[in-house]
Amino acid sequence: MKFFFTILVFTLLIACERDSLSDISSSTLDDGITLYDLPWQNSSASTNQQLSIQVGDTVRWTWDSGGHNLRSTSGVENFNSGFIDANPGYQFQWIFNELGSTQYVCDPHPSTMFGTINVNE
Repeated sequence: MKFFFTILVFTLLIACERDSLSDISSSTLDDGITLYDLPWQNSSASTNQQLSIQVGDTVRWTWDSGGHNLRSTSGVENFNSGFIDANPGYQFQWIFNELGSTQYVCDPHPSTMFGTINVNE
């Protein structure tokens, strides 16, 4: 029974990770830089977002509702969107110019809205 439960939990974690990654889209801008669009909402789409990008790429988060912020917590980049109370469709974007990883969080929803951006050459 313990083995079955472990497999079930592992499968659910994989499914949540896939859902989160499937909500990320990207487009290449005229200057060759890639723009990544991520949802920023209190759901599995924003739980443990993991993204690997190149130096100079831009990440844009779009709020589905108000009551969120987006703040780096550790790593090589330092950003803070400020608290957005009630503005669905609000967007915050950041150009990542430093190699390395940056972790981020929504302070009101730290257990469901967080992630990491890994910047490579």
